[in-house]
Amino acid sequence: MLPSSALKDLLHIRGLTRGEQVLLCLAADATAPRSVADIKRLAQSAGLRRVKDWNVSDMLARMNGQAIRTDQGWELTSAGRNAAAALLSRHSIAPTVAPANAIRSLLARITSTSARDFISEAVACLEFGQLRAAVVFSWVGAAALLQERVIANHLAPFNVEAKRRDAKWKDAVSIDDLARIKEFDFLQILEAISLIGKNAKLELESCLKLRNACGHPSSLSIAGHRVASHLEILLLNVYVPFTA
Repeated sequence: MLPSSALKDLLHIRGLTRGEQVLLCLAADATAPRSVADIKRLAQSAGLRRVKDWNVSDMLARMNGQAIRTDQGWELTSAGRNAAAALLSRHSIAPTVAPANAIRSLLARITSTSARDFISEAVACLEFGQLRAAVVFSWVGAAALLQERVIANHLAPFNVEAKRRDAKWKDAVSIDDLARIKEFDFLQILEAISLIGKNAKLELESCLKLRNACGHPSSLSIAGHRVASHLEILLLNVYVPFTA
């Protein structure tokens, strides 16, 4: 729920307890459970060298249900994420907690590790109020997944439909070739070849419009819940189904 790059500043805030420091390490880039060794390595890389002598497992076990140990390692519970968010807020680092928590619950459904890591960074942007970045970053990843699926399984019908719409279309053979077509037109072809349905296409068009508005200087104002909705649409209609 926070980028690991921020730990170098966060872990050295005056007055933090050892438990709070460990909690922050577990919250950093929290896309998967962490072993004690991973937590210590992350803390040491952020300059908290004395962590090597701490009993991290015991500290996590005493956190009143804020962290749990699974077969894969330690991870935050909802109470733990809220505690980390409250800690950050107390030190004037206020993430967008409620909408981001709802989005993070969907990440486990993404089977591709690389895709999950990519969208997790967009969620981190949402949590820290970098709303335009969250919109743009999440769309870039979603578009790439759709392009990859076309190249892998639907290239022939895609080229037929593209040529039907534009007689000058030169058959695509790679993802770079697909970049020649406007993203709006790309979505129309995906619907035409039944890669996505009509309603999904309409929602993705809205996501594309928001991405275009956020990708350039404009007077548009957006808030966390709007961006969370954008991420949710992309997760449910692209990231989850197209990484299976």
